[in-house]
Amino acid sequence: MGVFLKRTEKRENQEPAALQENARTRFVRHFRRDGWHWYFAGYLVIISALPYVAGLIFSIDNLSLFPMLITAPIGGMLAAPQLCGLADTLLRSFRDEEQDSWWKTYRKVWKRNWKATLLPGAIFGTISALQLFTLNYLALEGDLAMFVWVAFTVLITTSILTF
Repeated sequence: MGVFLKRTEKRENQEPAALQENARTRFVRHFRRDGWHWYFAGYLVIISALPYVAGLIFSIDNLSLFPMLITAPIGGMLAAPQLCGLADTLLRSFRDEEQDSWWKTYRKVWKRNWKATLLPGAIFGTISALQLFTLNYLALEGDLAMFVWVAFTVLITTSILTF
């Protein structure tokens, strides 16, 4: 037997119905069961990110870096525990077939991780706000090459820091 099982081979400890289920049908089943939970957890993230977005918009509109340096770490620290709760809600719904109330587990995860997410939230909030401020400034200046370079670094930084 090789590293990967053939589709025709039976896996141990699995029912035949579970073998027939593909990723799409599993996702649809989980979405029907937990879709509203994901929706509400996503809204909690959006609500918690409003101070960050408001500070960033204010700083970009006024072309002032000082308010952003104050609001970006605070907004990042507010949004980070909710992002952790959203990720936990999604991953638990895919792992567990039968689960507890999503709100109870969300609160438990939030209470357990809020201290650990404050520093990464502040750092990521500040770095992403500085990059978005620079990206907007370069777009106003009309320097296309530098705009593309900063947009690329924003994308890379965001993908690295979120995973």
